Amino acid sequence: RPGQFLSPMKSSGLNIKRTFAIVTVLFIVVAAITCTVGFANYKLSRISSQQTDQLTNRNLPALQALAKLEEATLRYNAAHTEFVLAKDEAAMAAKARAGDAWAAQIIAQLGRLGELVRTPESVKLEGALKDSLTIYQAAAVRLQTALRAGDFEKAMATLDNDVAKSRLALDATLTALSQHYFAISTEASDAASRAVERNLKVTLTCTAISAAVIVWAMIFVQVIASRTSRA
Repeated sequence: RPGQFLSPMKSSGLNIKRTFAIVTVLFIVVAAITCTVGFANYKLSRISSQQTDQLTNRNLPALQALAKLEEATLRYNAAHTEFVLAKDEAAMAAKARAGDAWAAQIIAQLGRLGELVRTPESVKLEGALKDSLTIYQAAAVRLQTALRAGDFEKAMATLDNDVAKSRLALDATLTALSQHYFAISTEASDAASRAVERNLKVTLTCTAISAAVIVWAMIFVQVIASRTSRA
């Protein structure tokens, strides 16, 4: 009789509608997860790009400038030592000019550092280094004046006291500045690595969730299809 087939057909229709509704919801969830992955990747990629830009275009050039600054400081110290050992006025004048040239190089590299990386601590240390250099230069001028005047006792006293102290102060400030810039570079490198790791974790987690939802949806569809066929 027609009535005998009406109830199973209605039940089958309801099951199919319910199945499509659930599958639709599941794929909406998958789409939402995919969008989340895309947005997370976009944000993390921007962060990673910014960190990489900071590292490549600022921190690494700053370290190069710092290396040149350290070299200029060593050369500046050597020029004053060689001035003391000079045998005549021509040699003294040459070493004095060399010292002035290296002092200008120190100031130039300090300016380069300030352009690349600027923090409150770096500004403070750069100012301290300039002050130490100024004091050192003044002591060096007093040493040169005494040597040229033939006052070796005063020259040695100036060398052992003023020049030695100002040189130690300059070296100590340079060491502190170097440590600060290395710390900034290390932090930028670590931040870039952390951004990449976060990006990878978010991508893998969301991909695993999406795969699990899709597999579950396929199993669900198969089970409902099987039941509907039997009905």
